[in-house]
Amino acid sequence: MEPVKTKKGLFSFLPASLFGSIMGLGAIAIAWHLASSEFPVIPSMIGKVIGAIATICLVIMIVCYFLKIVTSFQSFKAEWMNPVTKPFFGTFFVSFLIMSMVMYHYNHVLALVVWIIGAVGHTLFAMYTMNYWLTKKQEIEHITPAWIIPIVGLLDIPLGFRQFGDLFDTSIWGHDLSLFAFGVGMFYGIPVIVFIMNRLITHSDLASKILPTRMILIAPFAVAVSSYIEITLHIDLFADVLYAIAIFTFIVLLPQIISHLNICPFRFSWWAISFPLAALAIAAFKISAHYPDRVELKVLALLFLIVFSIAIIYIAIRTLRGIFNGNLAEL
Repeated sequence: MEPVKTKKGLFSFLPASLFGSIMGLGAIAIAWHLASSEFPVIPSMIGKVIGAIATICLVIMIVCYFLKIVTSFQSFKAEWMNPVTKPFFGTFFVSFLIMSMVMYHYNHVLALVVWIIGAVGHTLFAMYTMNYWLTKKQEIEHITPAWIIPIVGLLDIPLGFRQFGDLFDTSIWGHDLSLFAFGVGMFYGIPVIVFIMNRLITHSDLASKILPTRMILIAPFAVAVSSYIEITLHIDLFADVLYAIAIFTFIVLLPQIISHLNICPFRFSWWAISFPLAALAIAAFKISAHYPDRVELKVLALLFLIVFSIAIIYIAIRTLRGIFNGNLAEL
């Protein structure tokens, strides 16, 4: 008697972590926007085009993942219940927070709605995840750099609230919410990073397919730079220190990521490097804008933007190749 074959639903292979690609595309669009503001010779259209592509990709991802939930609920449930993949669901809400800043250039009201969904959703997800970690026994193998997403992802909330000042007064509640998000993200982010470093240093290495997620370790410091500047409206020693830590982390991780090219063939997980790199480029432009006489900072910001954009373009091309070759499910 032949075994009964279970029919897979639509996009059963699609991981929630792929929303990280929207984060990366949206963030690099913002970086190009900052570059065009600081260097008039750079066309502002570049950032707008990338932002439009990111918006289209967000809509496509939402539709495809919704179809996965409807037609392949067991695949969705397995992904949600897996302690390794659970943190990646935070990329859905963070992508909304990032894209609200992109959409603001097209429609202020829509951008506000998207930002509110992202801010409220990610705050609730962070609370749920923290409760899950504290009440469910976690094995060392469950800890990956993706643990940064639920808690440290709160640092993305302050990034966009000031832009909505033309719609209503954000001076009170917006500032309080930003302080809340920044404080929680920074305070609880420290032990989370310690847990991750302990896992990477003293225990077995990550599975080959998620090795690129190491680059996520850059994100807390790079995003913290921009978040801190948005809250305080100035750059001081603390912002400079955060930026220095982000660069140090990038330099340390870069050789490892390059070596992973041979160990880990292209998979969806490579999108995990896109947002941290783009966030570092954004931080670089914000720091360089504060020091107009520091030419080396401007050169570094431009270098980051160009190199990181090339990396994201390469990842996008490999993803498109997988789509056109019909082997997307294997990535």
